[in-house]
Formats: sequence, C-alpha cells, structure tokens
Amino acid sequence: MKYASVVLGLLWLVTGCFSGHVIEIKMPLSAVDARATQEKIVLDSLREVAQELGMHVDDPIRLQNGYVQYVAKYGTGAVSGFAIVVAFSDHVSIAFRSLEDVPETTAERAFALFKQKLDRRGMTYTVRRV
Repeated sequence: MKYASVVLGLLWLVTGCFSGHVIEIKMPLSAVDARATQEKIVLDSLREVAQELGMHVDDPIRLQNGYVQYVAKYGTGAVSGFAIVVAFSDHVSIAFRSLEDVPETTAERAFALFKQKLDRRGMTYTVRRV
C-alpha cells in the first residue's frame, strides 16, 4: 500500500498527469538553522488539516532524488479521489489534488484551512492554481 501511495503521490506532484483540480503552495526553505522549525510548522499544519477533514497522514517517504514526501488521504489504502501531498527538497511544495469526479470544494476547503494555518504562523509562500 505504501508503494502505491508513493507512485500516485509522485505522479500527482511531479508530473501532474492526473486531470482534475490542483492548487499548489510553494515556499523556499529558510536558512539551515530555521529549516527544522519551518518543516515542523508545515507538518503540524498538515496534520491539523488532515485531522479536521478526517484524513490519514502516511509515514514520511524518502525518495532517491532527495525529496521527503508526506501524503494525507482518506482511508489507509491507495490514494483515490483527493490527497494533500507535501514534499520537501530545496523548497516546500504542498499540492491539493483531486480527480475530476471529486467536487472542487474538497480541494478548496483543504487549501483554505492550510493557508489559514500558514498565515497564522507568519509563513511566506506563493500559490499556483492549475
């Protein structure tokens, strides 16, 4: 099951080959001394949003390209319908992705909750809608 989440998460995050609604938040990672704090804020926000939406956060997945990825999804099986994918490399990428059969409001609600938590903690980021 973990492998299926990795593959789908990577496809959704890196290639964007799934059609549907996508919102992405990107932020540069701070200097080394502040990086751990920044990562903790992002992961705490992910866990809080996932809990509010009744989602499960998988254990971190370390990839060969240096990415560390977290996936929040409904249930504990493979990703289906909607997921929040957080990846750390030289920047932080947070993608809210849903397939066409999932209402756009699902991604919008998750995005709004996550954005609210980042804003409350004074994080700087950019938003891209696809």
